[in-house]
Amino acid sequence: QQETKQCPDQKVVGRIPPDCEYAPCPDPFYDKQLAKDLENMLKETQNSPETDFPGTTLYVSSPILGNWSGAAGKANIKHSIPMRPDDKFRAASTLKPFISVIILQLAEEKQLKLDDPISGILPENVYGRFEHGDQITIRMLLDHTSGIPDWLIWRTNIQILTNPGKVWSNKKILDISASQE
Repeated sequence: QQETKQCPDQKVVGRIPPDCEYAPCPDPFYDKQLAKDLENMLKETQNSPETDFPGTTLYVSSPILGNWSGAAGKANIKHSIPMRPDDKFRAASTLKPFISVIILQLAEEKQLKLDDPISGILPENVYGRFEHGDQITIRMLLDHTSGIPDWLIWRTNIQILTNPGKVWSNKKILDISASQE
């Protein structure tokens, strides 16, 4: 029996066997050779002896070529559940470089200045929670010198581990961070 799976943000519905190690989810307009190359790259990465993670997903979007999603490996090792292209991950610190690049691009385009205070771009109920919040600059956030405490303390780490599907609101994250002062 096959499972019908809807690809994220795409119009394609693919038939994916439950025991499938690799689940491609190509856009019908995506370049077929490039899709095959991406599929092979995922398989090779997952099968490499240097790989120390059980599974991975990849999403590629191009205004010219279209969208492509794929997955390789296991989402759950114990139950041998394969990864799916629409599996979700906690991004955590992996987003920091991407956000930094976007901020630096905006600075390069003169849409903001790194030494601008965050009070000019964030509401007071965000920056006002922290001591000297009105003096914190974008550069200080990027440099991790703002003095804003981390919200990932032992209590929240335990909650994340025991309930990994929980979605944390911005308000809750700010509440936890502000309580560390």
